[in-house]
Amino acid sequence: VSLPISRISIILIFMLLFDYLSIDEALARSERISVRTRMEIHALGLLDTTSASQELQKGATVYLPLWFADRLLEPNFITVRTSGMVTQEKELEMITEPYSVSSTAYYKYTRNAFESAALHCCLIKRAAFVSSDFRRSYFNNLKKLMSRRFRLICSRKASDLSILHKTPLTTWERELYKHEHFFRRRCETFRRNRRGSTYSLKLDLL
Repeated sequence: VSLPISRISIILIFMLLFDYLSIDEALARSERISVRTRMEIHALGLLDTTSASQELQKGATVYLPLWFADRLLEPNFITVRTSGMVTQEKELEMITEPYSVSSTAYYKYTRNAFESAALHCCLIKRAAFVSSDFRRSYFNNLKKLMSRRFRLICSRKASDLSILHKTPLTTWERELYKHEHFFRRRCETFRRNRRGSTYSLKLDLL
């Protein structure tokens, strides 16, 4: 099964339009997630440094940027491996009691919120009674949580980190805080252009 060229084109266009990372920079980032491919994916062989093939073989374990892994997750191209911070008991709870799961609660169990959402979405697929609407709702709710925190970190009150003490900053949030003034200018630009939707597209690329 080949990854549609249009999907790759859209991703590249988004990166160019919003002055985001180049492919090389994205692959070099520390914010990557370990995934296992469910099928052979053409034209992405360079992601697997252990092979000279132009195809990403089925069952290959590779590290992908989180924003890219997010796009491959929904069409079932990949599965997400646990980060080591989620116990088997928690995984079982995700599978057996998915409707009791809170996006906010599971935010703290993995090193990145996208990883948490991807992991949970994969796990609850094992429960036949869980609908795709629920998975989509869960992921969207978690993105809303990230949006609120993103606004908070980019706000003028972001210097007071005590307001975030209930949920520790993730790696990408710490980087965001370090470059607060730069990102604040980006947010103000997005606010003018998007009339309030200042961070939705940015979050899609993180």
